[in-house]
Amino acid sequence: GFMHLSDGAALFVHTAREWASSIANSTCRCAALRQIHRRYRVESALPLLQELMTFVATVAPRQLVIKAPDAPELTCDEMLLLNILRAVEANDPDLAYRIAAGTFQGSLSTTLFRIARAYVGHLTDVDLTLAHTRRLRLVSTQTLQATVA
Repeated sequence: GFMHLSDGAALFVHTAREWASSIANSTCRCAALRQIHRRYRVESALPLLQELMTFVATVAPRQLVIKAPDAPELTCDEMLLLNILRAVEANDPDLAYRIAAGTFQGSLSTTLFRIARAYVGHLTDVDLTLAHTRRLRLVSTQTLQATVA
């Protein structure tokens, strides 16, 4: 699904979508959410993910657009939340405030960042990052020569 995302970012997007889907359909996706967090070895982050998403859904001045779990592309709102988490992970509160300013203001952003710091801390504890990617690939520098038959 999210090949361009780091493991931590993919975990966040996938579970945020599962959470939103369960709210929209009035179904409990608790087992699915637990299974996803277990796969990433970070079950301890699940209550914080739920708190984060509940807070965001409650205080956002408009309904945020979160796609279905299997949708290939990220929405602007999914990127907004992911970029706030990335700024928190990078320990850059000024950037986090600037990113959040259009949607979450004043004490709302302070509370959002408190929850986000706790969530990110659990991911960091198991070496998951929200940064763009940590995996680097060595690309051959040899030029390919086409042969014409």
